Amino acid sequence: AVFLRIFGRIAGDLALASNRNDRLFMTWSDRNNGDLLFSLANSSKANSSAEWQSPIDLPSPSEWTSSPDILVDKAGTIVIVYAVPIYENRCIYMVQSGDNGATWSSPLTVFDAEAAGWVMVDHPEVALDGGGRLHILFTSYAGLIDRPAGLYYLQSSDGGLTWGVPDVVSEGSVVWSDITTYG
Repeated sequence: AVFLRIFGRIAGDLALASNRNDRLFMTWSDRNNGDLLFSLANSSKANSSAEWQSPIDLPSPSEWTSSPDILVDKAGTIVIVYAVPIYENRCIYMVQSGDNGATWSSPLTVFDAEAAGWVMVDHPEVALDGGGRLHILFTSYAGLIDRPAGLYYLQSSDGGLTWGVPDVVSEGSVVWSDITTYG
């Protein structure tokens, strides 16, 4: 794993997205305390540390987050999915902002791994298709040491308010995954 020092914090699982207004959005999990963080900059000046906004903590029901992924839809809404991989509240969650990150929604549960009896869940990846449907891939684990047990898929056609039952994409070890859409 690659870790960077950003704003004096150890960043893991860094994810970036941009919008049509020359903004670059960044989210990451702080490896020291598990905080889910967000910052932004003008993309034309993003190489200057002075251009980046001080990071803000994003809403999470847990003190430990992991593997955020980010996208910006056509309307400019920022969507971040992330995992609380272990212990209580282990789920895949989503937060959204319609005002360039000034305010954020409460976390929406995408998949409740605790209720499903899963030991661990992690690595959500999000994509948006031309019809406005959100698509998410995520990994289940058989134990607390990186033993992937399967790759799962979900979609939402109402902006993430409701999600179906996850479909199995692959059972067994998954080394790497990503999701993309077209149209």
